[in-house]
Amino acid sequence: KMSRKKLFTVITFCIANFFNGLFYSILAPFFPTEAQKKEISSTQVGLVFGSFELVLIIVSPFYGNYLNKIGAKFMYITGIFVCGVCSILFGIIDKAPNGTPYFVLCLIVRMFEGLGAAAFGTASFAIMAYNFPKHIATMFGTLEMFTGLGLMAGPPIGGALYELGGFASPFATLGSFILVIGLISIFMLSPYRVNDLPRKDSVFKLLKYPVITLTCLCLLAGSCSMGYLDVSLSVHLTKSFHLSPFWVGLVFLVEPLAYSIMSPIWGRIVEYKPKMSLYIISFGYVMAGLSLFFIGPAPFFNIQSNLVLLILCLIFGGLGISTLTITFQIITETTIAKGYPDTLSTYGLISGLVNSFFSLGFFHNFFSHNI
Repeated sequence: KMSRKKLFTVITFCIANFFNGLFYSILAPFFPTEAQKKEISSTQVGLVFGSFELVLIIVSPFYGNYLNKIGAKFMYITGIFVCGVCSILFGIIDKAPNGTPYFVLCLIVRMFEGLGAAAFGTASFAIMAYNFPKHIATMFGTLEMFTGLGLMAGPPIGGALYELGGFASPFATLGSFILVIGLISIFMLSPYRVNDLPRKDSVFKLLKYPVITLTCLCLLAGSCSMGYLDVSLSVHLTKSFHLSPFWVGLVFLVEPLAYSIMSPIWGRIVEYKPKMSLYIISFGYVMAGLSLFFIGPAPFFNIQSNLVLLILCLIFGGLGISTLTITFQIITETTIAKGYPDTLSTYGLISGLVNSFFSLGFFHNFFSHNI
């Protein structure tokens, strides 16, 4: 049973992570077209997208290190407000002059939005772990489920609002909702006060433990593969199977849907069988890796391209990658076992590390696609 305060915390953090997924994906359906009208190149569009994740990579460890000094509640609410304001500001950028001024303004606003997302993402994971130390895997999986739902919902919601109200509509709507969540959180979210950690403790000191380093690399590989097919798969579906844009969009929903459904389930399994963590994540990644071989399929299999096989591979890929939600549990258990105190500050260090590696995978997608 949860207290009302804890129940409110879970609900608001799930909603915030849903919007975090929206921040990442809402630009996809219409921004590249709008950017072309404003005389922005494809490379510059990629930089606008990737700058969001690049900021998360850089600042998440900083937030993790100083969570106890900044204050978990203050960091969370400040991050929420920054995201909300930046979302609204992005909606009026289309009034800027074409070319370089437009590109620079997009880049600045998107980077500040990344600062806000890193703040409330790092704080929310740390607070959830602190409130539910015996259910870390389940809570992390639940937050990831809502992040996955946000990634799924971003393109259709963004496209629909764009058609209804123009360029500003998606960003004004999203920003308004997130500001309301921030206002409610000011009064409802409990304050968290902790003592300062010794200066020798830092996010990157956790990487000296092989299990944590290996787990972070698994996290990086998993987040990288989640969006790696965004460009090539759409071309493959159109040329090989002659699918319309609508059906291509439905196929793209398959993997994140499987990911969202299984994320909290893996968490529950690990809570009952904690010693199975490494075996589960190993099995999941092998399954996800094999599914990539058959999506094409790889030439050395000498198998004809098949839509049913492709969809099954996307399902198994999503199920496999969803095991990355176990990484938070593995890193937490290892960190505590190595003598770190079971405090909010320690969870802040872990959250900053996890957030940074997770964002690095998504940033790799933008970097590789632009190359």
